[in-house]
Order: sequence, then structure tokens, then C-alpha cells
Amino acid sequence: MKWSTQLATTPTDIALSTLAAPLVVESVSTAEGAKNVVFLLAADDTLFAVDADTGKMLWQKAFPNEMTALRPATWLCPNTANDTPVVDKKSGVIYFVTSDGKLRGLNLGDGAERLAATDFVAPFARAWSLNLIDNVIYTTRIRTY
Repeated sequence: MKWSTQLATTPTDIALSTLAAPLVVESVSTAEGAKNVVFLLAADDTLFAVDADTGKMLWQKAFPNEMTALRPATWLCPNTANDTPVVDKKSGVIYFVTSDGKLRGLNLGDGAERLAATDFVAPFARAWSLNLIDNVIYTTRIRTY
């Protein structure tokens, strides 16, 4: 093992995964120079940026959801963020969806907001991996009952 780190997100027994699939982006411009960065979206609507070479936390941003879900959380629908983010390397932005259904975009290097929170899917929807094609972001979602 090269390194390990502890994230501030607490696992729950409802969500099958506390973290979405990690994304690794090479040569991200940061205040400390170019870094390889691992991005992790947590079930509690926190995005983490971790130095891929050292495991050091570069930055993290939390987006607490004050809304109340219509249905209680279950392992089938945990009412959490589920999507794997997508990166636009050219513009230096990572896009992701939080549990309030908003699409967000942050600067890769420092987490600064680059896209104001935008309604994208219904709150607590099970949005999955995002795709970016020709400047359009796509996802699928599972309808909850």
C-alpha cells in the first residue's frame, strides 16, 4: 500500500457505498504546483480532493442537504449522492450531483465554485455516473417509488 487516508464521512448501514467511484486526474494545477488528484464524492454530499501521490487532503467541500426525503432511506434508495462525477480537464472543472438534485461544478485545483448549483434531477433521485459529451452533461436516474 502506498498510502491511506481517513475521510470525514461516516459510513451508514443504509448506503451500499459511502463513496462513489474515485476519479484520478493527472497534472491538476494547484497552489502547490501540478498534482495528480483523486476525487471522491461521499454519500453525505462532500467532495474530497486527495493528493494521489501522498494521500494528503488538498481540499474538501460539503453541500449539506436540508431537504426531507418523501420516503425513508433504504438500501435500494439511500437518499444520498450516488453519482460518479465527471471531469472537464480542458476547463479544469469537476461536475457532480448532490442529493438535493443539483448539478455543481468546482475548480479542480482549489474547489472554487465554477457553476452555480443548478436543478438537474429530482432531489434524492438515484443519479448514476455522469458523462460529458460536447459540453453537455448526461446521467441516468432510477425512479424511486
